[in-house]
Amino acid sequence: MIGIDIRFMTRDMQDGIISSGVGLFCAEVLSGMKEADRKGIVLIVNADQRKTAGKLFGEYNVIEFNPLNRGKYRKDLREIDERRYDRFLKMHRIRCLWIPFANPHHFYTVSIPVISTIHDLITIRNDPDNLTWKRAFQNIIEKSRNIITVSDYVRKDILREFESTDPNKITVIPCPVVVGDETEEVNELKERDYILDVNAFLKRKNAVTLLRAYALSGLSSRCDLVFCGGYYREDVLEELKEATAELRLEEKVHIYLAVSIRKRNWLLKNAVMLVSPSLSEGFGRSPVEAAICKIPVITSISDSLTEATLGMVHYYREAENAEQLSTVLTELYDNPPAEEELQRISAAMKERYDPERIAAAYMSLFRQYDAGE
Repeated sequence: MIGIDIRFMTRDMQDGIISSGVGLFCAEVLSGMKEADRKGIVLIVNADQRKTAGKLFGEYNVIEFNPLNRGKYRKDLREIDERRYDRFLKMHRIRCLWIPFANPHHFYTVSIPVISTIHDLITIRNDPDNLTWKRAFQNIIEKSRNIITVSDYVRKDILREFESTDPNKITVIPCPVVVGDETEEVNELKERDYILDVNAFLKRKNAVTLLRAYALSGLSSRCDLVFCGGYYREDVLEELKEATAELRLEEKVHIYLAVSIRKRNWLLKNAVMLVSPSLSEGFGRSPVEAAICKIPVITSISDSLTEATLGMVHYYREAENAEQLSTVLTELYDNPPAEEELQRISAAMKERYDPERIAAAYMSLFRQYDAGE
C-alpha cells in the first residue's frame, strides 16, 4: 500500500477550493493516476481535512492522522508524533510514503521508505544564515529514500547546497499542469483588454515591478492590469494597493484575492498576455497555464522560469528592472504572436506537463518499494 500525506493542504482545501500551486500540483498528480493504481493508494489527512478530502478526492481511500503537536513547536511532542506516525503507517500496511510538499513543517522521520518532493530551497535562499532551517532540509534529504524535484534547476540547487548528496538519489519529475474547462466571467473585465499576473502576493513574486512597468509603458490608455493571487504575506497586498494609488491607476488596476478556480480559469483564458516578473521560482506554474491556453507570456529569467516554459515564450533579463519590462510589454502588446505559434507552444506544454504521464512516472517509483524491491 502506498501512503500519500496531503496534510500540508489543510489551509489550501478550505471551502473545497485548492488555492496554492503546491496544492494544485498534488491534486493534478492524483487526477492523473489510473483507476487500478488508485486502489493501492491511501491519502493521509487530518480531522480538519477529512470532509473536504472526501469531496475533492472521493475516488481514493482516506485515513486520518492527527498530531499532538498542533500549536507552538515543541521538540518533545514532535518526537512522540514521529513514533505515533510510524506505528500508524505500519498499522495501515503502508510500505511506501510519498510527501508531495516536503519541508521541515511537513516531514517526519519514519522507518518505511519515504519519497519526498522538494519544490525549491527558497526559504534557505531568503535566510542563508538560518542554520536550523538548512539542517532541517538536510535531514529531509538524508532520511528520504528518493528525492523528486520539480525542475532541473531545483535538482542542481540541492546539489550545490548539500554537496554530499548522491546525485542518483534525485529524480526530476515536473509538475503536471492542466487548466480546467469550467469558467465564470469576471463581470467588470468582460469588455476590457487586460494584462494578467497570477501569483501569490509575496515580495519575491515582484508584482510592484510589473505595476511600475505598466505605468511606464503607457499601456494604461489601451488595456487594464490584473493581479490575481491565492494568498498574501508580508503586507505585499497593501503595498501593491498603495503603489497603485500613488501612480493614480486605481481605475485601471484590478487586484483579486483567492477567487474561485472557475474565475481564475476565465482570467487566464481571456488575458491579452500573462506576465510573471518573479524573482525566484522552483517551477513556475502560471506561465505554463497561460501558454497552454494560447495566451502570450512574458517572464523574467529567474531560476527555473526559462526551463519551465521550455524557452518558448518572451523573457526579460533583469527581474526588477521596470524600464526593461516596460519595453517588452509594449513590443508584445503591439506585435502578438501568430495563432499558429501560440498553438505550437500550447501543444508542447500539454505534452510536457500531461498529468497521466507525470503520474505514471511517480507510480513507477512507488512500485519499487510497494513491491518490496
